Amino acid sequence: MAITPISLSRVSHNLQTLSLLEQLRSGTLKMYLEQNRLASGNRLATPSEDPVSAFRAMQLSEVLEGQDQILQNISHADSVLSATDTTIGEISGLLTDAHNIALTMVNSTASSEERQSEAQIILAIIDQLVTVGNRKYRDIQLFGGQRTQDLPFTQDYGVAEYRGDTGSLTAHVDVNQDPAINLTGAELFGALSSGVSGWVDLDPSLGAETRLADMRGLTGNGIQLGIIRVTLSAPATSFTVDLRQADTAGDVIDTINHAAEQAGLTVGPGGDFNVSFNAAGSGYQVDVGAGTVTISDTGNGVTARDLGIRGSGASIVGGDLDAKVTGMTPTSTLFGGAGAALGTIRIQNGHLSSDIDLSGAQTVQEILNRINTAGVEVRARINASATGIDVLNPVSGFEMTIGEVGGNTAEVLGIRSLHADTPLSELNQGRGVQTLEGRDDLTIRAKDGSTFNVNLDGCETIQDVLDAINAAAGAAGVAVAALKTLFRGELPDFVCS
Repeated sequence: MAITPISLSRVSHNLQTLSLLEQLRSGTLKMYLEQNRLASGNRLATPSEDPVSAFRAMQLSEVLEGQDQILQNISHADSVLSATDTTIGEISGLLTDAHNIALTMVNSTASSEERQSEAQIILAIIDQLVTVGNRKYRDIQLFGGQRTQDLPFTQDYGVAEYRGDTGSLTAHVDVNQDPAINLTGAELFGALSSGVSGWVDLDPSLGAETRLADMRGLTGNGIQLGIIRVTLSAPATSFTVDLRQADTAGDVIDTINHAAEQAGLTVGPGGDFNVSFNAAGSGYQVDVGAGTVTISDTGNGVTARDLGIRGSGASIVGGDLDAKVTGMTPTSTLFGGAGAALGTIRIQNGHLSSDIDLSGAQTVQEILNRINTAGVEVRARINASATGIDVLNPVSGFEMTIGEVGGNTAEVLGIRSLHADTPLSELNQGRGVQTLEGRDDLTIRAKDGSTFNVNLDGCETIQDVLDAINAAAGAAGVAVAALKTLFRGELPDFVCS
C-alpha cells in the first residue's frame, strides 16, 4: 500500500484565517493603545503594560507629590510667620506707646487727674495687647502653642492670664527638618510668671497595671516586644514566649508563667518556675526550684534585654525598668513603692491663697486636679521628663510661692518654692543675690556678742549659704550654726543656736 507524503509547505485556509484575524486584532490593539497615549499624554495606561516602568513612574509620582506637599507646607509656614511678624510689629508699637507714657509721667509735674487719665490709656493698651495676643490666622490661634482652638489670653483678677501651652507647631520642609513655625504667648509676652519645677524624682515602682509604654526599659529607650526563649536545666525544659501582645507589666508576668505551665512546669513560689516583681519593685525576678534558668532573645530581638531579664543563673533579678510618672500612677507606688504620706500645702499666687489638702489622693492625677481646682490660678502638670510635678503660674505679674501647712508634703513632692538646692539666682524675683567677690558678705553676731564674717564667694544654692555660715562660725570659734532651713511658708527661717 502506497503512502502519500505530507506536504510541509501547505497551510490550511483555517490557519490562514486565524493568522489574519490575529494580525488584525494586534494592529487594532496597537492602534487603540497609541490613540490612548495621544489622548492622555501617558505612555502607559495600566501597570501591566510595562510593570518595571510603571513601578518607576509610581516612585517618581510619590516623590513629586511629596515635593508638592513640602511646597504647600513651606507656603503655610511662610504665611503663619508673616502673620506673626505683622502682629509683633503691632505689639512693638503698643509697647512703645506705653513706654513713652511712662517716661512722660516720671518726675513730671502732671496733676493727679492727668496721671489717672494716662493710667486709663495704659489699661486700654493692655486690653489691646490681649486682643492682639488672641489674634487668629485662618482657623488657628497664633500664640496659643498647640492649643490652637482656645483663646490663649483671658483677663481675670485685673491681669492677663495665659491659657495656652508651651508647645510648638512644626512644618515638614525637608528630610528630618521640621522647624517650629510659631511663637507661644509665653515666649512672646513672657506670659508665664515664676513657677516651680519639680526637683524630686517620684520614682514609681512597677505594678500589674503599669503600661509597658510607660517604662523606659533597661537601656532607657523603651521596651521592644518580641519573642524570648526560656531554658531550664532541671527539669530540662525549653520553651518560647511571645510577648508581642503584652500591654502591661502584669501581662508580662502572666504570659511567661502561662507559657511555663504549658511546657509542663509547676508555676509559683517554691515551684519549678516563677516570674514576679523584684523586691525593689523596679523590675522583674525569675526563680526556679532547682538548677539554673537561662533567658535569651530570639533572632534579632531585644525584648529580654529591655525587660532586664536576659541572663542565666539560679535566679535572675532584673534591673530597674524606670517607670515614668503618669496621671494614673498610684501614690502608693511612689518612691519605689514606699508611697508618700501626703498632707496640706499652701499656695500663694498674688492675692490668691489656698490651703490644699492632698491627703487621701490615690493617683498623681488626683494630686494635679486638687491643685488645679484650688482657685489660685496655677497649673500643675507632670514634667517633660515624666519624673515629677511642675507647677506653672500663668497669671502675668503674680508671684507664686508654695509652702507647707504643718508637715512636709510640698518638700516630699518636690514642689516647695524654696529648698536647700534652690539656686541663689532665682531669689528676689530672679534678680539673684549680689555678692562681693573677694570680700565678706555677711556679719553675724551671736547672743554673747561674738561676731564673725561670712564670705559667700562660690555659693550657688541656699545649702551653699548654710554651709558657708557653719564653716565660718566653726573657724571663728563662735557658737552659732545655721542648723537647717524651715520652709513652713514661702520664706526660709535660719535657726541659730
